[in-house]
Amino acid sequence: MLQNSKFPAYRQVGKIQNSVQQGFSLIELIVYIGIFTVVIAVGTQLLGVSGRIRNQTEARYEVQQNIRFAVEKISENIRIASAISGTYPSNTLTLTISGQSGVFALSSGILTMQEGAGPVQNLTTGDVLVSAFGGGNLFTKIDNPSPAKSTVQIKMKVDYNDLGRPDFIYGQEMQTTVSFR
Repeated sequence: MLQNSKFPAYRQVGKIQNSVQQGFSLIELIVYIGIFTVVIAVGTQLLGVSGRIRNQTEARYEVQQNIRFAVEKISENIRIASAISGTYPSNTLTLTISGQSGVFALSSGILTMQEGAGPVQNLTTGDVLVSAFGGGNLFTKIDNPSPAKSTVQIKMKVDYNDLGRPDFIYGQEMQTTVSFR
């Protein structure tokens, strides 16, 4: 055989295979599915935790807002009242303000106010339940020795009306004493 000068001697080093891989191997697929599952599980847990935190924050805010408004309104009226009537301790506070009666009462877990012959107004929303903490009464009149004026002690417990939802369980107790001016 004559060797062609254009082509050097042909030497076979080994067969070269065209190994273009298409798709994933089974192990790679299992690893990817495992990582994806962990990421989804962590994401779901984070969403659940953030939802519970939001619900607890909402309950806390609603309770604190109701306590603050009710106590401010009652305190304001006690300070400007000229007299207090009724038997105490009680869940009803009756004041005389500028010749008219002002009545604060607890009715079905809602604290209400009525000025004179006007309509009964809710001081707390239906989102909370008000009660006297310690099993006592909301209002206690304290007659101080002269020259000190009488004071009214307010003891209330406000719970969020969670309607059986555990994420919304929150309550707060508050006690304060307000004196007449």
